[in-house]
Amino acid sequence: MVRRILFTALIFICASFTSCRFGWDEIFYRKYNVNMRASCLTELDADKQPATDSEDTYGVAVFSDIHIGSNAPKHMEDFLEWLETAKDDHKIKFCICLGDIADHGYEKEFADYNEFCEKISNILGEKNSVYSIVGNHDLYNSGWEHYKKMVFPNESFYHFKTKNFSWYAMDSASDTLGEIQMEALRTAFASDENPKIILGHVPVYGDPFFKLAYFSFQDEHESSMLLSLFANYNVKLAMAGHSHAYYEKDYPTFKEYVVSSMNYKYEWTLLKINEKEGTVELKRVIGKEQK
Repeated sequence: MVRRILFTALIFICASFTSCRFGWDEIFYRKYNVNMRASCLTELDADKQPATDSEDTYGVAVFSDIHIGSNAPKHMEDFLEWLETAKDDHKIKFCICLGDIADHGYEKEFADYNEFCEKISNILGEKNSVYSIVGNHDLYNSGWEHYKKMVFPNESFYHFKTKNFSWYAMDSASDTLGEIQMEALRTAFASDENPKIILGHVPVYGDPFFKLAYFSFQDEHESSMLLSLFANYNVKLAMAGHSHAYYEKDYPTFKEYVVSSMNYKYEWTLLKINEKEGTVELKRVIGKEQK
C-alpha cells in the first residue's frame, strides 16, 4: 500500500511538469473511454487481411513504443535498414506496432508514422503492412480523434485470421479492457478453436506490483480473468509493450511477451510463425545503435 501511495504521489508530481505537453485536462479524464473506443470486436475485411495464405512458415516484425515526436527518428531508420536485409531470409510478411506511436497524440506525429508505415509497405511489397495497437500516449491531447481516422486499420479492438491462426488486437491503452471487451473476447474465443495470438499495449501480468504497478493492468481481478481466458482457449502468445523493457513469462499453456521500446532501447522482435504446426517462436533483435 505504501508503495502505491508513493508511486501515485510521484506520478502527480511528474504530471505537473509534463501536463502542457500531454494535455493536463486529460490526465484524469478522457472523453473517449475504453468502452467507447472498443464498443465491439471488428472483423477486418478481406482487403485488410495480411497476405499469408500460401505460406506455412513466415516472419512478423513486432515493434513498440516508437514515441514519434520525442526525439530524432534514428531508431526508425535503423529498423527500416534491418527490415530491408531481413525480409527475404525470414520471409517477413507484415509488421505489428504495439502502441505509443505518438508521444503527445498530435496529428503531425501520426502523419509521420504513416510515412514510416508507407516505407515498410514499399520494402515488403504489400499495402497496409503494419497492424497498429493503440497506446496510452496515443490518447494524449485528444489523440484518439486522429488515431481512429489516420492509423490502419482505424480500429482499437479488432480480429483477423491467417491460414490457421487467429489474431486478436485489444485496446488496453487505459490499463483496462472494460466489460465490453472482456465479454466480446469471451464470446469470440468460445467459437474459435484456432490457436490464437493476442496483441495489446499494456502487459496483463499476474503481479500488479510489477514496476510499481504502472506498467501492467491495474485491476488484479481483471488480469486474472484475462489470463484464465488465455489459458482455456488455445492462446499461444500474448504480446504487449508499454514498459519499454523486454520481459517474458511462461504460463503452462502460453507465453506472455513484452517487446522492448524501439525508441528508448533500439530493440524489436522477430516473430516466427508455423501455421502448419500451430507454433510461434520469438527472437529479440538489437538495433545497431545499441550495439
